[in-house]
Amino acid sequence: MSTELAPMLAYAACVPGGETGTDAAIAGQVRPQMNGPRLGQSVNAYNVSCARIIVDTTKSRSLDKRAAVIAVTTAITESTLHNYTVAVDHDSLGLFQQRPSQGWGTPAQLTDPVYSTNAFLNAMLRKFPNNGWMSGDIGTICQTVQVSAVPDAYGREVHDAQLLVDALWTAEPPSAPPADSSGMRADYNGDGLDDVAAFYDYPGLRTVLFVWTAKAGGGFTGPANVWDSGPGGWDQTRSKPVNGDFNGDGRADVGVFYNYPDLRTVLFVWTAKAGGGFTGPANVWDSGAGGWDQTRSKPVSGDFNGDGRGDVGVFYDYPGLRTVLFVWSAKTGGGFTGPANVWDSGAGGWDQTRSKPVNGDFNGDGMTDVGVFYNYPDLRTVLFVWTAKTGGGFTGPANVWDSGAGGWDQTRSKPVNGDFNGDGRADVGVYYDYPGLRTVLFVWSAKTGGGFTGPANVWDSGAGGWDQTRSKPVNGDFNGDGMTDVGVFYNYPDLRTVLFVWTAKATGGFTGPANVWDSGPGGWDQTRTNPL
Repeated sequence: MSTELAPMLAYAACVPGGETGTDAAIAGQVRPQMNGPRLGQSVNAYNVSCARIIVDTTKSRSLDKRAAVIAVTTAITESTLHNYTVAVDHDSLGLFQQRPSQGWGTPAQLTDPVYSTNAFLNAMLRKFPNNGWMSGDIGTICQTVQVSAVPDAYGREVHDAQLLVDALWTAEPPSAPPADSSGMRADYNGDGLDDVAAFYDYPGLRTVLFVWTAKAGGGFTGPANVWDSGPGGWDQTRSKPVNGDFNGDGRADVGVFYNYPDLRTVLFVWTAKAGGGFTGPANVWDSGAGGWDQTRSKPVSGDFNGDGRGDVGVFYDYPGLRTVLFVWSAKTGGGFTGPANVWDSGAGGWDQTRSKPVNGDFNGDGMTDVGVFYNYPDLRTVLFVWTAKTGGGFTGPANVWDSGAGGWDQTRSKPVNGDFNGDGRADVGVYYDYPGLRTVLFVWSAKTGGGFTGPANVWDSGAGGWDQTRSKPVNGDFNGDGMTDVGVFYNYPDLRTVLFVWTAKATGGFTGPANVWDSGPGGWDQTRTNPL
């Protein structure tokens, strides 16, 4: 099958429930070493999940690991490890591109990865009795079983198949979620690297969702247009985006609280697809007319209950200085329950307009907590934290840092969050705007047992070096090293936008900023950009 045509064909999941975080981790582990013409360094979590079912099926028959290498080599060559459900090469289907007309099985059987793997192994054992497949050239063995018109294609994939099988043969699922598994990831293609996404507002009520895809070894490809509303289809200025792995498949999805004119708000979700791109948007919650004022909402997202799926929350501003934290909990199979009132300040208790939310697993328990930088009138800022509870809901808010009167102007702060030092707990950062075009990145590091140390000055532009008001921050583990990096879309005067990245260091702090994407003059209006 043509590698150019392959990504266009319909394919199905290889394992129930789809790929896992372990699949994504293995993809990231082997990708730098892959060099075959079919997959090479594009291998992703979906491909690994398909290799995994082949390996598991082989092991269940007590066959030697070499049998799995032979089978995975064949599947890479035939389908680039995709369980194709549409035939384009005669009537070939599934991982091994087996043909019903040649007696391999029915279409339903051949798109069942367990059946198709067993069919391949049975044919191999028939053609190589007495363990003849245990020696000899693997490419030749594959060709003998498959009888391909391109017999030398198999040999070029043996190296990559061996890497995958070696990683999968003894792989065990992680005993606890990885540090960034609390629903906060921005890994839209499941390759283990966080990506960057933004909604772009074109004239004529047209909105496009662009994605910059992180590359193994650093940097990004893109931006790629992954969804386009068309003219008149979407008013981006009415959108408040969130992201998270809402269905627990190892890929981050995108959501938007959309503001309709009649106090109606709809939560739309774009669901990430294996291999890239999205389906949707799907209407997953609708307040109905008069039911919700989106302009009074400040969204947060994360896995608040530790079930492996990203949930969505909103700090809602009621009249009378009353704020309520509502949560929509992700359901198995898709969609959400809620909104549930999980915290209520009571009348006069909280001014939501003075709040800048952050979120992260601040105590490393696998559940996302919520924080707010709260702006008091006398240049005093307090970081409050609501700690997620097992079984749902939150304790708090707790005052975990207080600048004191005159110590911090919250209106000059743009927060970011993530596990900047790789210790399994989410930290908090702020780009702070000093007079004289000086910007400092401060970090509050989460402590064992709760609370934070800091803020520590981890980057200082110096006077005249950076205009924070021209910055729109993003964050994610862009290089897959287990530490969250920080980025900024920077707005230059001539419709030029640059994406700068500060890369987290194992010893603490950051390197950078590095220019990882530059639109060029006239190429991008950052003021029309709404990053996730």
